[in-house]
Amino acid sequence: MKLGLLSIKGNAVLPSLMAYWALIAPSSLLAHIGIKGLHSTIFVLIVALTLAIFFHKKLSYQTFIAGAILLTLSFGNVIHWNDLRYLFFCIFFLCALILVDLAGLKGIEQFCRQSSSLMLVLLVGSVIGALLAGAGAGPLFTITNPDGQDYYFFYSTFTNSYQENLIRAAGIYDEPGAFSMYLCFIAALRHLLRQDRKTTWIILILGFITFSLAHLVYVVCHLLAEQSSKRKIFSFIGIAALALFIAATTIAIDSNIILLSRLKLSEDTNLIAGDNRSFQLINAWLQLQANPSAILFGLDSTCEFSQLACQEVFGPLGENPLSPLVFGGLFSELPYYATVLLLIVSPAYGKRNIVLLGIGLLFLQRPYVMGFSYSLIAVMLVYIFLKQPFGARHFRRRPAKAPLIHQKSSIAAAQF
Repeated sequence: MKLGLLSIKGNAVLPSLMAYWALIAPSSLLAHIGIKGLHSTIFVLIVALTLAIFFHKKLSYQTFIAGAILLTLSFGNVIHWNDLRYLFFCIFFLCALILVDLAGLKGIEQFCRQSSSLMLVLLVGSVIGALLAGAGAGPLFTITNPDGQDYYFFYSTFTNSYQENLIRAAGIYDEPGAFSMYLCFIAALRHLLRQDRKTTWIILILGFITFSLAHLVYVVCHLLAEQSSKRKIFSFIGIAALALFIAATTIAIDSNIILLSRLKLSEDTNLIAGDNRSFQLINAWLQLQANPSAILFGLDSTCEFSQLACQEVFGPLGENPLSPLVFGGLFSELPYYATVLLLIVSPAYGKRNIVLLGIGLLFLQRPYVMGFSYSLIAVMLVYIFLKQPFGARHFRRRPAKAPLIHQKSSIAAAQF
C-alpha cells in the first residue's frame, strides 16, 4: 500500500519537473540570478532518472536508438570543426525525449493541467500590469535581459517592450513573442487532449496582451482546427485572408492599436511592419549560397556556440527557417527540419491537427527545436500526434473529461 502511494507521488513529480523545465526555467529572472538552462537541465535529468530507478521505470529502446542517432550525427560536426562541444549540443533534445518517454500520455495530461494553471496566473498578472502601465504607472524596477536589453517589471508582469504608457506583456519570459509561443503550445496541447475549450480560449484571447503577430497566426489555425467540416475551413480561410488584406492596407495604416499597427505595410520595404525576420532570412540564404558546405556543417562553430561572434562576421542570421542550417547544418539540426515537416503535414491526417500546423509555423520563426525548453514542446506534440494513428478510436470516442489510457512510450519518430 505504501509503495503504491509512493508510486503515485512519484508519477506526480515528473509532470511538475516538466512544467518547471519547459515553462519556468526559461524565465529571464532566473537567468538574471545565474540559474541557466543547462543548470536546470542537469537538475531535471538527475531527478527524473532517480525517480525512474526508484520506481523501476524503464526507458523504451526507441529512446536509446534516437539518442544514439543524435550522438552519431553530432560526430559529423565534431570531426569537421574539431570541436567536442558538438557532442553536448543535443542534450536538451535528449532530455525532452527522456521526460516524455517516462511521462507517457498520463503524465502529459497532468503536465497540461498544471501548465494551464500557470499560464492563467501569468496572463492575469500581464493584464493587470498592462492596465497599470496604461494608467501611467512606471516600472517598479529594471534589470538586464540575457540579450542585453532593458527588462522592466510592471508590478505583475515583465516586458522588454515599453513605450510611453504602452507595454507588450511578456509574463516571466524574455520577450512577448516567447510568452505567446508558450501560450499557443498549451492551447494546442489542450486541444489535442480534448480538454475544456472554454479555458483554452480564455488562454488564447488573453494571450493577445502580447500583441504578437505570431499569436494571431496560431489563433487562426486553432479556429480552423475546431471547424466541423472542410467547407467551413475553406470559408474561414477566405474570410481571414480578406480581413488580413483589408487590415494591412487600410485599417492598420493609421491605427493606434499595437497589433493592428504591426500589420501595416512598411513604406521602405513593402513588408508588414511587424515582420522583423525577413532580413535575417535573406542574409541566411545569401550566406548559404556563398558557403554550400554550411548546409551540412553550418558556417562556423562560433555560430552554434557564440552567436554574437558569428553575427559580427556574417551579419544577423537568427530566428528564421534557415537559421539552423547556417548555425549548425543538418548534422546538428536535422531533428528541427524533420519535426517542422511533420507538424506542417500533420493536417493531412485529420483537421484537428491544424493546431500542429500552427505550432509548425511558429517554429519557422522560432527555430529552436533543439534548444532549451522548446525541445520539450516539439517532442511532446509530436509524441501525441504519433499516438493518434494507433489510438484513433480512443481519441474520437472517449468523453472529453476522461483521462487518456497510459500507454508505453514509443517516440523514435518524434525525431526522425
